[in-house]
Amino acid sequence: MKEFSDEVGYYIFTREGLDMFNSKNCIVTGAASGIGFGLTKKLLAQGATVWMADVNEENLKAKADEVSQQYPGKVQYRVLDVTNDAAFKELAAEVAATGPIGFLANNAGIACAGIFTQLEEAEMRRVIDINVMGVIHGCQAVLPYMVRDGGGHILNLGSIASFTPLAWRPIYNASKYAVLGLTTCLREELNWMECGVKLHTACPSTVDTNIFGGMTPGGAITPDDAAREILEGIERGDEIIPVTDHARFLWDSYNNDKEAFNTEVAALTKSYKPLLLQPEHCRNIMINKCK
Repeated sequence: MKEFSDEVGYYIFTREGLDMFNSKNCIVTGAASGIGFGLTKKLLAQGATVWMADVNEENLKAKADEVSQQYPGKVQYRVLDVTNDAAFKELAAEVAATGPIGFLANNAGIACAGIFTQLEEAEMRRVIDINVMGVIHGCQAVLPYMVRDGGGHILNLGSIASFTPLAWRPIYNASKYAVLGLTTCLREELNWMECGVKLHTACPSTVDTNIFGGMTPGGAITPDDAAREILEGIERGDEIIPVTDHARFLWDSYNNDKEAFNTEVAALTKSYKPLLLQPEHCRNIMINKCK
């Protein structure tokens, strides 16, 4: 479907590759920023009609207006809280009424970090509701239409946290492990059904998005570059798509070199260590929770 040029270091798409999403209805959640907006732009460039969905109405309208100028008639936008199952199903029905749904990107997500016993109940539930239930709602909303219409692609946004333990991020990790597990298990079900629906999990490392709250670590790639890597992976038929060189190293070592993987995990733990806290301080914080 495409060839790789070592000279320029990027994929050169053939006509078949460029047409993969041409004239398809594509839904992208979390579309008003970050990877979601990057995917929106790449899909529009391939000729897709993109239904942008986001909970932030002001940002959503601004971004939709921006891309509509370049791709008139190809952009729709709807305010959507992915934790609202009924609202997601309404969106899927509305899109399907205009034609087959070719692609859903369950991209919306949030992060949280902190010492485990200090995490608030409401914060933990919000992460699970958005990162896990939001993906479940999206899959349940579009799958009946994709099966009816003979196929489609669903992208669920995981993370290196889908397979890499990150200290001080246990709830975020749990949500992303769940995304990978859900996608893997659901794929078996759909493959058995021979319904033509393909599932993909993108597992980015550091991408310069709002998820870092303005404190993006060094070495982050742009959302546009992340979107390009993701769509290239989908075109190749990859089930799991590590995004960034770091993610690819982690995924390869996770599968093939446990010693290298564990060494990198230890380095990540050290780099993520809360400032000015030593192990005994963290222990004391936990002990102070005792009644």
